[in-house]
Amino acid sequence: MLDNVFKYSKINIIYHAAAYKHVIFGGVNLANFFKNNFLGTKILLDLSIKFKVNNFMLVSTDKATNPINVMGLTKFLSECLCNYYHNHNKEIIINRVRFGNVLGTSGSVIPVFKEQILKGGPVTVSDRNVKRYFMTKEEAVELILYSSKLGKSNELFYLDMGKPVNIYNMACKMINLLGRNIKSNKNKTTNGNDVEIIFKGLEKGEKLDEVVHTGQLKKTEHPRINISINEEISNSHDKYLMPLIEILEKDNAKLEDYIKNNFSSITDIV
Repeated sequence: MLDNVFKYSKINIIYHAAAYKHVIFGGVNLANFFKNNFLGTKILLDLSIKFKVNNFMLVSTDKATNPINVMGLTKFLSECLCNYYHNHNKEIIINRVRFGNVLGTSGSVIPVFKEQILKGGPVTVSDRNVKRYFMTKEEAVELILYSSKLGKSNELFYLDMGKPVNIYNMACKMINLLGRNIKSNKNKTTNGNDVEIIFKGLEKGEKLDEVVHTGQLKKTEHPRINISINEEISNSHDKYLMPLIEILEKDNAKLEDYIKNNFSSITDIV
């Protein structure tokens, strides 16, 4: 089916944004996350080369920076795959772009908070000090499109996300904006309009703070788009890619062991 899409649509640019993004689900859906996020990237790269697409842009995530969860690891390895394909296919421009959370998308915290508040609570927050980066869908689309215009090949772009937002403070503001009050443990009385905030603790694979990048960046002509100077992805990661692809294509039963044997300490390969 995808073959026909590429064959008859005469595609010049691919923006590959499709992925499973829910951090918590990744640990219990290992094969699905790797097939969709990592193997899906390979399929699109193969088709792009086969049908002579000019430009391929992988839309990645800040969670690929020093990944500690399956979602971040699959996106990081997808970036490594782009590096591998660039080294073996010079006729196509292949780039990657990293940024944080997009407001209003599936799994975004704001619609979850809104639903919880309108039901009367409680609002669930991982930790009082959790911070996340956010941008609007319109901002994200504009900056991704502009990045593909700037990209020469095999570059890693970072979008300027501004300052991180404290999630607890965001929950408090949303409660007030929706005409409710924050329930206080000191005040035992309630008028039915109070909403409680519960701290559930960080889930496995969640970070207190997201790190957008770890290296040095250089500015581009666009004030909110930067490029990595000291590339975080090197050819040394190639050894992980082909065995992983073979497992995903032929024998899912070996996937868990391969991940445990090679990525038990994920930061070792970053």
